[in-house]
Amino acid sequence: MRRQVQEIKQEIGTTEPMLLAVKAIEVTDREDTIPPMSTTANIALVIVSTDNKAPRFKSEHLIGNIDENSQLMTPVRWEGMSFPQVVDDDPGLNGTIILDINDPSDTFMIQPKKGINEITFSIVVKDATKLDYEKSVDKQFTLIVSFIKIILFIKFFEPHLKLLTYSLYLTN
Repeated sequence: MRRQVQEIKQEIGTTEPMLLAVKAIEVTDREDTIPPMSTTANIALVIVSTDNKAPRFKSEHLIGNIDENSQLMTPVRWEGMSFPQVVDDDPGLNGTIILDINDPSDTFMIQPKKGINEITFSIVVKDATKLDYEKSVDKQFTLIVSFIKIILFIKFFEPHLKLLTYSLYLTN
């Protein structure tokens, strides 16, 4: 029986195995009185989808913040409905995702860079010397997979401010 692969995929899906019975029969001479011997084998066949869908981000855009003077490898804190995850439902190699970040300032990097079917990622500090509130209040860059806009706010943090530790101060 011959059927189109697309028809079979619709009937059984792309993850369910299709069982095929294959029978092998010995060829004999017609005059032979002994019946031909045979054997049967079952083959499980999985039809892998040839559709290659684009990966998609769980959030349309991401908004996060990070403190000024954060150390190397400090992760960005995501705000609101920002969910740093990308998904690709394709099976096999078509489901492999590679993330790259387009950050002209080279301040941040993305971890992990590669995964299969689903990656929850972090954007971390690569060069802490470039996190200066006075020079740059916010940074915008793009994640390269299926382009998503990311806005990062650098929060002002001044560790040199003196804290008052007494409850009463006298002045002249």
